[in-house]
Amino acid sequence: RARDRQGILELLRRAGYPYPSVGAYYAAAAARLAVAAILAAAAVGLGALAGGGPIGLVLAIPILINGLSTPRARLVAAARRRAENVRRNMVVVLAMLQVLLEGQVGTIEALERVSKLRGAFANLLAFLMAHMQMGEGPAIALDRFEQHLPDPNDPEVRIFAADLRAHLLRQAPLLPAVAAAQGAARRRMLLEVEAKASRTERQAVLWTAVSIVGVMVAVIGGALLTLVGGF
Repeated sequence: RARDRQGILELLRRAGYPYPSVGAYYAAAAARLAVAAILAAAAVGLGALAGGGPIGLVLAIPILINGLSTPRARLVAAARRRAENVRRNMVVVLAMLQVLLEGQVGTIEALERVSKLRGAFANLLAFLMAHMQMGEGPAIALDRFEQHLPDPNDPEVRIFAADLRAHLLRQAPLLPAVAAAQGAARRRMLLEVEAKASRTERQAVLWTAVSIVGVMVAVIGGALLTLVGGF
């Protein structure tokens, strides 16, 4: 599993470094696996003492699988949560960036201002600006920015990154791109809210139906018990 260092490094970048390094991740994963191995051995031992035969082994296998898979699964889940936070924060940050650019504020100054806002997307822009100020140049800083995107396949973020690259490297207009990205991010957020509300409504209807059926079963059962008791 340790051969996948590059894949783990990519996941760490996407998740926002919940572990400070690849080595720290593998140390935590090894500790998790050691605990799982102890629990699996205990399950096998208890199964043997109880005379259950292979029951202990059957219990030990999923414990070991969980110990192996959980650390990476947690990284993937952290990257997914961060991607959601980036999408939500993008609406606010791009709206502010659009206002600043429309007010004739320079691109670098506008990016520095919005990077001081709170949120996952603002933090990404702060990361970009910090590397540009370190003298790495916009091309290298943008490469690092894209490497740390939580969802490399997110269309709105990828398009914005491409437009920002075109502006910083080839002086392409940025304001129309920011306006388009902000509108797309806002529409997607509204669609996600509507979808969530629809799911909540369906779940409420389902639980209401289940509750009604439960009440009816209880009433009918009580009536049947009363009749049987009368006989």
